[in-house]
Amino acid sequence: MNFMYKKYLKQCTSIGVSSILSITIINSHSSAYTSIPNKNTDYKYQRVANIKQLKNEAPQLQNSSPYKKIQVTPSPWKIARSVAISRDGQIIVSGDDEGEVEFWSPDTGKLIRTLSAHSNWVQSIAISPDDKTIASGSVDGTIKLWHPNGELKSTFTNPKPVYSILWSPDGKTLASGDGDGRVTLWNQDGKLIRSIKAHSSNVVSVAITPNGKIIASRSFGDKQIKLWNLRTGKLIRSINAGSVGGVNSLAISPDGKTLAGYFSNQTVKIWLLETGETVNTLDIGINRPHAIAFSPDFKTLAVGGFGSQIQIWSVSTGKKLSTFLSPDHIYSLTFTPDSQTLVGSGGKNGGSVTIWSLDKSISNTGSRKFNLTFDKEKISTVVSNSVIRGERDKYYFNAKPGQWTSIAITSIENNAVFQLSYKQGGIWREVPGTAEGQDTRVWHGKLPTSESNSYEISVGGTRGNTTYDLFVGISAVNH
Repeated sequence: MNFMYKKYLKQCTSIGVSSILSITIINSHSSAYTSIPNKNTDYKYQRVANIKQLKNEAPQLQNSSPYKKIQVTPSPWKIARSVAISRDGQIIVSGDDEGEVEFWSPDTGKLIRTLSAHSNWVQSIAISPDDKTIASGSVDGTIKLWHPNGELKSTFTNPKPVYSILWSPDGKTLASGDGDGRVTLWNQDGKLIRSIKAHSSNVVSVAITPNGKIIASRSFGDKQIKLWNLRTGKLIRSINAGSVGGVNSLAISPDGKTLAGYFSNQTVKIWLLETGETVNTLDIGINRPHAIAFSPDFKTLAVGGFGSQIQIWSVSTGKKLSTFLSPDHIYSLTFTPDSQTLVGSGGKNGGSVTIWSLDKSISNTGSRKFNLTFDKEKISTVVSNSVIRGERDKYYFNAKPGQWTSIAITSIENNAVFQLSYKQGGIWREVPGTAEGQDTRVWHGKLPTSESNSYEISVGGTRGNTTYDLFVGISAVNH
């Protein structure tokens, strides 16, 4: 440990508070170790890990992260308007503007089967949570349900063109948005449950919260995103969407607390569902955006639109992680349940479905997670550890807002940095002065208010691998 760092530690441990709490690291080999739980506990999710690494065939933007990718192209001059992937990750289904529904292998990108399903555009595809039913919604005014083997289950008719469909989390209800501004709920047999006159024109996007209680809708015809009670059909609240036709796609976060949507001024806004308050605005800069998707692990947000550009954003920091190119304009994006693969559909000169195997440094799957506990008899501690390039060590601890905290990091390679984050609206937000890219090595100040009084210290290297010493001291009382 170098002389200057020792000098700083001495200064930190004599801040002058009456009592300072020590943080003691519980390592990953300890029986007391706990990590952030993964919500995707269904055994089928484990099968997604078998998706093969895909050949890198596409040009990368300069300074973009390495994405492995394979392109599959249905036919020239066709637009693949919607794409979905099964929960077990074994099949990809797309719908196009020739009325066809196509099944693809996620391993090879090869076409498995093509169904001449509709007489007009297939605007939306949705796979039921149990993977047993595939729904296709079309501008021809019909919704069709299919077995995974391509056999038709049933057909039911909507009075107007269908632009969006989505299954409820329990798989018992199918929601659709149509050309008459209506949000309609159907049961598994195609029986009408309820029809809501939600907007003045085409309902282009619907989204349902993970608990199945709220459905969000968006239309080209007004300036409102509307939230409805799925059980009663009653309006809960409206959210100002800024401009007519401004939001093309909606996505609800996996924790059910936030809603993301595009704006016509080339930004993405994130709102709290409970209040409608805007909690973040992302400057996307994509022309005519069409697609948006949260990763199931709630770490990243993928966005795409006209111009063939796809961007990956960090949910916790609101920072752009990567930009790369698609072979076509992007109309739809979806993640596999393990968040390791992104599938997009689109069209420009020829419709396409593209599969990307995401780099681990972007999806943060290489992050190690440690819980921190407090020892009242000590005033501070130094944790020694190491992290490889592209990964993060994340330390979680609880403290009271307003407590003075001192954090410092040093490394032999002089490349270790950290970010300190607090939770707001279910999103990790970096404390000012410790943001990604600021190469923070020393921070001292009062902790901001955080949900559940929880805080995160994220440690990584600015280049290569790094071995580091992390000092943390927290006062026992507010000052």
